[in-house]
Amino acid sequence: MTMFPFRILQEHAPKAKYKEPCNGCGLCCRVEPCEVSKNLLHSHQAPCIALEFHDGKFLCGVVLHPDKYLQNTVYREFEVRAYIEHWIAPGQGCDMPDGVVAIKLG
Repeated sequence: MTMFPFRILQEHAPKAKYKEPCNGCGLCCRVEPCEVSKNLLHSHQAPCIALEFHDGKFLCGVVLHPDKYLQNTVYREFEVRAYIEHWIAPGQGCDMPDGVVAIKLG
């Protein structure tokens, strides 16, 4: 079971069930950096620096337009795509486990 501040859960649409299609709630990117963020963007902060909001959904900026986020890196396009497909698997369904619990802080 994963616990997050109640405030973060209130700001998002309910999370899709694990492995069901992503609904763009953005919860995963708000609470913890993924391997793409840590290893390609060298960011260990949450929310993710590449989290973008478009048409009512949170989306990965690295998936949408990698050149914007990776312009100063040495990665080639095929390396970036392989890394993204391995670690966040866009289009494969929600990869954040169910069992998210809100906790009140303070």
